[in-house]
Amino acid sequence: MNKIVVILKAFIYWIFLFYSIQANAQDTLKLDQAIAIGLQNNFYILIAKNNTEIAINNNSIGNAGFLPKISANGTLNNTLYNYYTEDFDGNSNKTNQSAINAQSANVLLNWTVFDGFEMFIQKSELEEFQKMSENQLKLEVENLVSEISAKYYGIVQQQKRLKILENAMNFSNKRKELAQAKFRLGSASELNYLQALVDLNADSTALIRQLNQVKNSKSELNNLLARDIFKDYVIEDSISVDSILSFSTMLSEIQAKNTEILLSQSSLDISMMNYRLSHSPKYPQINFFAGYNFSNTNYETGSNKISQYQGPVYGVTLSFNIFNGFNNRRNSANSKILINSGQIQLNQTISEIQTAFYTLYNDYVTNLDLIKFEIENIKAARRTTFVAYERYKLGEISDIELRQTQLKQLEAENQLLLAEYQVKLIETELLRLSGKLIKD
Repeated sequence: MNKIVVILKAFIYWIFLFYSIQANAQDTLKLDQAIAIGLQNNFYILIAKNNTEIAINNNSIGNAGFLPKISANGTLNNTLYNYYTEDFDGNSNKTNQSAINAQSANVLLNWTVFDGFEMFIQKSELEEFQKMSENQLKLEVENLVSEISAKYYGIVQQQKRLKILENAMNFSNKRKELAQAKFRLGSASELNYLQALVDLNADSTALIRQLNQVKNSKSELNNLLARDIFKDYVIEDSISVDSILSFSTMLSEIQAKNTEILLSQSSLDISMMNYRLSHSPKYPQINFFAGYNFSNTNYETGSNKISQYQGPVYGVTLSFNIFNGFNNRRNSANSKILINSGQIQLNQTISEIQTAFYTLYNDYVTNLDLIKFEIENIKAARRTTFVAYERYKLGEISDIELRQTQLKQLEAENQLLLAEYQVKLIETELLRLSGKLIKD
């Protein structure tokens, strides 16, 4: 039995030694560094950046229709034909394989100078699409920052739990050694020693599993940062809790800064612009055109040998849609319905965000109170465990009672970790909802 204990202690020792050596050999990864790496490498962010760049490129006066279009054309045409004529007097003329060679070129400028204000509305739409794309990128950034923060704080919590389990294992080992000494002296039964050994093994197993959990969580964070999943690192071992988040200040900023609300507002604005576009066909369209034409034709038969002309061409065209099967009226009615749907969607988004914020803030305050309670509870639990161990040494309480006291301390310490972790998750989400998670 002692051999098993020695092997187990050696295994735990080497795990901790390896863990410590690895920790000293790796770089420390801080939360802001992790976020910076994620924003630089994450695939979704890179795609969102490309979409934003496309929207910026599309937002131009040329794409909106303000600028003229200029085209150049050239033609070279060779025609071979058989020529035959006959007049009323019976005289005829016949030519075989005659040719006509024709060359022509022109440059033409076409400029829509008025299209029922469509180009102005389209430019506004392009600006709104750019704003929407930028907000979609911001939303991706916020989600990534929130996810990285949650994963990072989770590792911090797991590492702190690792220390708790290490302390629990050390305590169980002291208890085992004491039970073993009592058994050898004959003041305690072998059952007490075996029970202490079983509890030590259970604590050691929990510690080993927790070490593995930390390692896996680090790999998951590496994947989130789009870097080598096998890369090891050291992270900070504390969670700072911000207890000064103002409910009224953050709530007042939601409608102006929340990214999801801004996206819904952009969708509504675009629906309004489409409604204005549906009225553009009611106005006439005026185009100005100007160009230069050149044409040269060579004949092998006929009265003319060469025909050539060149010169400028210019003018104005006016077109007006008189009737198109009531499609303008239909498009206008549908656009108006879409505006109503967009407003409903915006109101729903605002309501959902405000409800989520209110619920989260209540949880935030509750968990802050729980942290204070759990800190006091841990002090009492540790003192209780100390007193229980002293009584155990005197034989006043049983192994089961000591173990129950130890487990209560473990539960209290885990509850504090959970409350701290929940506060950080809620704090991050509150900042995201109020548009303050990232700086513009």
